[in-house]
Amino acid sequence: MKNATIKTLAFCGILLCCQFSLHSQTTLRGRLLDAETREPIGYVSVGIPGSSTGTVAAPDGFFELVVPADAQNSVAFSCIGYARRTAALGELMAANGGDVFLHPAPMLLQEVVVSPAREAKTEVLGMEKTNTAMAVNFAIMTASIKISALKSVGDSKSKRPRSWKNSSFS
Repeated sequence: MKNATIKTLAFCGILLCCQFSLHSQTTLRGRLLDAETREPIGYVSVGIPGSSTGTVAAPDGFFELVVPADAQNSVAFSCIGYARRTAALGELMAANGGDVFLHPAPMLLQEVVVSPAREAKTEVLGMEKTNTAMAVNFAIMTASIKISALKSVGDSKSKRPRSWKNSSFS
């Protein structure tokens, strides 16, 4: 009787601790939108700065982030083509409908020139060969090795016929 009471009290204590730890987390839900067009932005990184807690928004811009109680009071949003935004957790919780707006930040890149590839030339034992010619030579050498291996198999004194012409198929 005494063991059953101790086990029951221990179980209730563990259950009570689990409940407190579950309540110490906050779930932040929202939708990420372009500030100019009001269109949803998908695949945005959402996270707590300085921690490993984070998530990625769905293609339709919706996100859900479980924020631990000991986390900082800010959440960071980043996506290619948009300015990084860090907002206070309280501000996001009080936001109307959970909408978070990101401002486009176009990046200017340097000019890129695309030109056809040139064949690299290598020098082997004083002879100049292109990579293509070397590949063809390698293929010919490989084929000749296979042929010589087949000839040696056909020349052996096995029960296999040397040619198919001599064998009969009904």
